[in-house]
Amino acid sequence: MSIVKTSFFLVYLSFGSYFYCVFRRFRESDKTKLNYLTISTILESLTKVIAYIFTFLITAVAICFVLVLYIGTIPQETIAAVPVKIIDVPKKLTKQQGKGQVLFKANCSSCHKLFKRSTGPELLGISEKYEREWLYSWIKNSQELISSGDVQAMRIYNEYKQTNMNSFPQLSNEDIDDILAYTNAYQ
Repeated sequence: MSIVKTSFFLVYLSFGSYFYCVFRRFRESDKTKLNYLTISTILESLTKVIAYIFTFLITAVAICFVLVLYIGTIPQETIAAVPVKIIDVPKKLTKQQGKGQVLFKANCSSCHKLFKRSTGPELLGISEKYEREWLYSWIKNSQELISSGDVQAMRIYNEYKQTNMNSFPQLSNEDIDDILAYTNAYQ
């Protein structure tokens, strides 16, 4: 909500609560005793409410101004310290990448994301990090690689808190190639 909307909302609340109090006092009092509810009393109270609202608005603007000045003093190195990945989004996936996308969503997406870590590592460009034959073995049966003492398999297994990856023996090498083509489509 912007500052202007917030200010109008607070003004609306202030006037509403003021008039609610005035009319509640009027309703609770004897209707013949209108002497304390004269126009001058209402105007005097209304002037106080407007003064409070104006003071609040000036304070809010001053706080916003100070925040803007403070944010301007933050070094750019601090702001730029968070790495940002810039990716090329393909206009249209190839037939192989489209098939890989379907296979990825059906088999991989519950534990893996393309652009960030999840239960498992991010898969964007994974085929550039590991050899293709090793990836076939890992995807089809990661536990076999881990139990054989494979260094890369053990490193991944330990890095992800010894979480077991599901085995996918039903995937052919061609299916895995399709998935890898999909993970490379966004580089």
